[in-house]
Amino acid sequence: MPEQRVRTAVVPVAGRGSRMGPLTSVVPKELFPLGRLPVLHHVVAELVEAGIERVVLVTSPGKAALNTYVERVLVPAECAPAGVEVRLVRQGPVPGNGGAILTGAEHADGEPFLVVWGDEVFVGPSRAAALLECHDVTGLPCLALVEVGDDDVPRCGIAHVQGPHGPYVRVGGIVEKPAAHEVESRLASVGGVVVDAGLLAELRRTPPGPDGEVYLSAALATHAAGHPVLGCLLASTWHETGSPEGYARAFVAVARTEGLLGLPDDLSTVLTERSAPHP
Repeated sequence: MPEQRVRTAVVPVAGRGSRMGPLTSVVPKELFPLGRLPVLHHVVAELVEAGIERVVLVTSPGKAALNTYVERVLVPAECAPAGVEVRLVRQGPVPGNGGAILTGAEHADGEPFLVVWGDEVFVGPSRAAALLECHDVTGLPCLALVEVGDDDVPRCGIAHVQGPHGPYVRVGGIVEKPAAHEVESRLASVGGVVVDAGLLAELRRTPPGPDGEVYLSAALATHAAGHPVLGCLLASTWHETGSPEGYARAFVAVARTEGLLGLPDDLSTVLTERSAPHP
């Protein structure tokens, strides 16, 4: 059992959402509707249900609409009734998702914390609960993994696994956004990770990539080379909403679970297939 349980979740929501432009110049992508609720509402509701006590939303200038929704709708509807604290904080000077995580780590009281992305949702069993259970059982950093098809490989960090570690797998490294022919694995690192002190220290040492940004995937790859990092295979279905085709598929999937489409299964399948990226 770990000495410290995970009480805090860090959710980076500072991205510009350029792939969803021009609408994202006015409406943050995290507020795009999925069924009855926007994307971010689904994410935070899952965290609250999993038992998270503090949610740190790492944002950026130009997202006043997101702040307003959080304060006026999300907190009263989901967080306050459950006694969950929500903090909206501005990302610090380090760019990239690694910088957002470093900013959020300042609000975790030196404890391990969960990172999930503000534009990804899961249909099915809770990925947050699965990651928290993995850490509760092992006390190690835990990474959410889902099996993806060839079309999704170039959009994901792909994990190289080294065999079983109890009910989990040992992650030996991550290749960021490879071509499908470059990797044998189809296990994508999506949805989140439990960050402990060792992984956080590695992230602080991680240099920027060629684009000048610091990435969690780079820190994970380095840390996994010398320390145990576990992969938790999720039973749920992953959806990213940061691209038009991903958002379209996510909307259909969530709307169907909420009974909103009123369409026969074959027509829903057609809509989903039409939203898929063309080869």
